[in-house]
Amino acid sequence: MRDKLKEQLNKLFEESNWRERFLDFYPGWKIDTLWAVVELVREGKFLPQAMWVAEYLAEDPDPSLEDPSNQDVLKGEEVKPILTVRGTVAWLVGAIIGRLDTTYYHRAINVVEKLCNDRAVYVRQMATYPLTGLMVNIKAAKNPDGTDFKFEQADRDRVTGLAFSMLEANRSYPRVLEVLVNVFDRMRFLDEEQAMHVLRFFLYQKNDEYQPDYVTHNIAPLLIFFAEFRKDSFSAFSLLSFNPANFQNLLREVIKTARPRLKTTIVWHFWKTIESDPKTYAQLKKYVPRFFEGEFQEEPLSQYEFLAEKVLVQSPEEAVWIFKQEIEYLKRALEKQIGREDWTIWFHNPEDLVEAVAQCDPDSLANILGVLRNISLKRGYVGNLARIFSSYKKAPAELQGRLAQEIEPLYESLRFHDPNLPPL
Repeated sequence: MRDKLKEQLNKLFEESNWRERFLDFYPGWKIDTLWAVVELVREGKFLPQAMWVAEYLAEDPDPSLEDPSNQDVLKGEEVKPILTVRGTVAWLVGAIIGRLDTTYYHRAINVVEKLCNDRAVYVRQMATYPLTGLMVNIKAAKNPDGTDFKFEQADRDRVTGLAFSMLEANRSYPRVLEVLVNVFDRMRFLDEEQAMHVLRFFLYQKNDEYQPDYVTHNIAPLLIFFAEFRKDSFSAFSLLSFNPANFQNLLREVIKTARPRLKTTIVWHFWKTIESDPKTYAQLKKYVPRFFEGEFQEEPLSQYEFLAEKVLVQSPEEAVWIFKQEIEYLKRALEKQIGREDWTIWFHNPEDLVEAVAQCDPDSLANILGVLRNISLKRGYVGNLARIFSSYKKAPAELQGRLAQEIEPLYESLRFHDPNLPPL
């Protein structure tokens, strides 16, 4: 049906009386019609007509407050399908904004403003997408061809004001905040006061409890940025220096107290950042001990292993330092979980890390292998056991005899339970 609508719209928009005719254009197919217009806009066609359609259907009664999409957002449930008229208008105006033709920006912002203040919170949720599109170019001065990007300052200010008004108006609606984060992720130029307000807003509810995981998961990269990388960015846009001290303290506190998913997300961003730019490890190292404070959390464990692996490439000594902290963290947890039979740990590929311990810190090797043995006995997975327990052969030659006396009995205790394991 959408292809048919698109074909007929191509003809309709060429006619002089297209506005009048559009009012009766398949009234029962408004959403499909809107998506057909979106496709035309993405092809660079009929922007004047599309802008009018967005303005016209932004007044449509669909959705009502009782619409299931709106009710789901109010309940904090996930909403993916775009099955309402005003919700789809948000995507149409976003497509118009994406053409980077600033002659339509003032009118497009009028529509976005209307959607951001919609009575249905679901529509506000959808409005974050065109608002993000506007924010992407909030500091743009030139087009790719070098001509001026004529985004009027008054309209830029309106967009920034809309972002902050959306923040204040939707504190009780985490599913709106979940996607509103994307708008503020494009606002990394914020000053200290604004940035701290934004971070704390997305991190904490009014009672200082953490926001739901689906909100805090999205704010994690912005928290890391303001703590470590904002001070060296955006000097062209601001005459004020940026002091990261309070943001670093906030990041430390969040790492220590965060729920498992947020902690997992933060350490994931750590190792991805280090993978992209190894020099950043020097900045992020100071936070590593915080991950191993507080109560044991199983979910982030694999990410700690990945972090150590990424650091191993540039510094085996530093990777061993991280790995040892993870092992001590696990050791404490094993002592508390000793009576549980359903508690298992899964390593991915710790062999290289264990061999790095043998080479860089052989005195720690027996303790680490003891912990790995205990994990394995509790039906955890710690990698290739024969290779791991042979790692003492990577230690300096003069230490191998002593290490063998400490380590081989640990391995034999595993072979007692699993005779299929090969001898060392």
